[in-house]
Amino acid sequence: MERVTRADGTREAAGEAAPRLCVLLLGARAATLAPLLAARGHRTEICASLEAAATVLRTVEPELVMLGWGEAGLPADTLLARLWEAGPRGAAQGAAPHVLALTEGGDADGRLAGTRDAALHAGADAVLETPAAAGALDAVLASLSRRAVAARDTRRRQARMLSRLDALQTRFDGLDGDLMEARKLQQGLLGNRSVDLGPTRISTILRPASHVGGDLVGHFPINGEAFGFYALDVSGHGISSALMTARLAGYLPATSPRQNVAVVPDGAGGWAPRSPEDTITELNELVMEDLATDHYFTLLLGHVFPATGQVVLAQAGHPHPALQSIDGAVRFVGEGGLPVGLIPGAYYENTTLTLARGERLFVHSDGFTDAVLSDGSYFGDDRLVALLEKFRPLEGTAFLEALIWELGQVLGEEGFYEDDVSALVIERS
Repeated sequence: MERVTRADGTREAAGEAAPRLCVLLLGARAATLAPLLAARGHRTEICASLEAAATVLRTVEPELVMLGWGEAGLPADTLLARLWEAGPRGAAQGAAPHVLALTEGGDADGRLAGTRDAALHAGADAVLETPAAAGALDAVLASLSRRAVAARDTRRRQARMLSRLDALQTRFDGLDGDLMEARKLQQGLLGNRSVDLGPTRISTILRPASHVGGDLVGHFPINGEAFGFYALDVSGHGISSALMTARLAGYLPATSPRQNVAVVPDGAGGWAPRSPEDTITELNELVMEDLATDHYFTLLLGHVFPATGQVVLAQAGHPHPALQSIDGAVRFVGEGGLPVGLIPGAYYENTTLTLARGERLFVHSDGFTDAVLSDGSYFGDDRLVALLEKFRPLEGTAFLEALIWELGQVLGEEGFYEDDVSALVIERS
């Protein structure tokens, strides 16, 4: 037989016969129609009581319920209410059965109109006078057959959609698992979150806006007198930015000074810190010439001499670090500079300062100041300064965690982190 393609993409036989209906017949009047229904290929379930009908409704789920209206033992005023109490209205697919009330023929005393109104008011979908004419019954069955075809097609489409959704969910779960592992790996790039260097301590924190992000903070040993540190923020968000941070972390490793572009041989078999401005200049040319990417990044790179508290650093578009004195007062330092990978031949300048006992240098990404409050304004430098002053008594990772927590409290449920948030703090005890 020839196959035809439907609008929803399914194929079926041309001239396919209408589907058989399952019909629940409740009462003696309805039972008389069983032969007519069977002759037309429909399946019937004959019930003499509401209890039997309830079982059919729960198990067979008929498309049509025919019931004798006003029969003895089936009180007309509560019949449908009791029927739906006995068995839930609607099949498992969500399609309620059509209810056809069967009334006695003849209208000599005008009772038929009142009976019809009562049945419809009680919840019947239609009323049929018995003995039913074959044409009237066939019209009802044809209408229900069309409904059954539509319901069948709907179920097919729903099944396909659910199958596709299941496939998408499986893929999403796989991607989500991969991203969770990527998050662990990116956090692993941080190394130790806090390192004590005698009178000086370096601590870090990273909170990506999603699973992974473009921020990274880190530190690395140079020799017995100097220790390096950096904070970078790759443009954009998500996986591509995270891959870029992983690539950049390879230029500033903590375990291999030979591979670290911020370290140079000291001529005596050891290593010495390289000028941060020279290192960033080289990174800029490296990114512009060798890395085929549209990403650029901001960077703050420097080294500290733990014994003396001297810090040498250079900025490349990264926010100005905050120098906080022992009394809590805050001032921003640094020379600024262009982001890395944006303009060939960009020039960078060192900033040198010395941390006195009790002072700290706070290095942060713009995820702090660019966080959006519920009123649409930015968190900004002034609020950041207020946070630094508020949590001045805290130290190390406890200080950084408190800043992140307070930022979340200020943002509230209607605010949001538009960017990754990262920070590094160098403290003199």
